[in-house]
Amino acid sequence: MLDEADEGQSSEIFTELLDIFRDQVSKLPGMFRIFLTSRPKRELDKIQSQHDHVRLRSIDIHTPENMNDIEIYMQLKLKEILRWGNLGEN
Repeated sequence: MLDEADEGQSSEIFTELLDIFRDQVSKLPGMFRIFLTSRPKRELDKIQSQHDHVRLRSIDIHTPENMNDIEIYMQLKLKEILRWGNLGEN
């Protein structure tokens, strides 16, 4: 799993990473699966349209179900922060 593949990476590094996925992943045994999350990018659409082993899925975070999941997650995280008690000086 590679979460937020586009975060904090230069365009060249992101493109190089996508090249590896495009050219090398299909050589792995079929039991391997790679899960990559990213913001929508043209480079991802291009790879998906040219290679059968790449499948793109979009998630609409604004659906009521996903908004509810985000709310629950945030409430749990805020409760954790409250339990820690000390948030530091900043």
